[in-house]
Amino acid sequence: MIADYGPTRCADSHITVSDVLDYEDEKSFLDEKVKCYSNIAACHLNVGNLEDAFSYCDMVLQHQPQHCKALFRKGKVLELQEKYFLSIKFLRKASQVEPGNQEIEREMKLVFDKWAEKSEGTSNAKTMNTCPLFLAEDSKVDKTKNHSETQETPEDYQEI
Repeated sequence: MIADYGPTRCADSHITVSDVLDYEDEKSFLDEKVKCYSNIAACHLNVGNLEDAFSYCDMVLQHQPQHCKALFRKGKVLELQEKYFLSIKFLRKASQVEPGNQEIEREMKLVFDKWAEKSEGTSNAKTMNTCPLFLAEDSKVDKTKNHSETQETPEDYQEI
């Protein structure tokens, strides 16, 4: 039970969640917070608020770097911003978390095709499966960096 210190004590103290909750309760609280942030990101993505969707995905990934939905949604945001290289990296990471997820696979192919079209090339599944981008290490994906403000350059593609 939480002690009642009165308004003066509460106003002067800096009580944190961990002061009130034990480890299991704090973990459960954080899990619920992550679920809420994930759902908020989905809502922002659905109405086209890309910057807010991106920010909420980052908040989720700070707590759970392997959160498949946040990785997927961040990839979608980057796709809509025409940052195809980064989009594919996040979608690929989501695919590694949930191998065989057809929605992720379809989205990766769509992004790859858009990227190829933008580059005035052509794409097909065979090309996608042999592209060096899909064979690169995930260490090149920064989980928390705000990529929404960056521009893709030819140097991005040479990192691989």
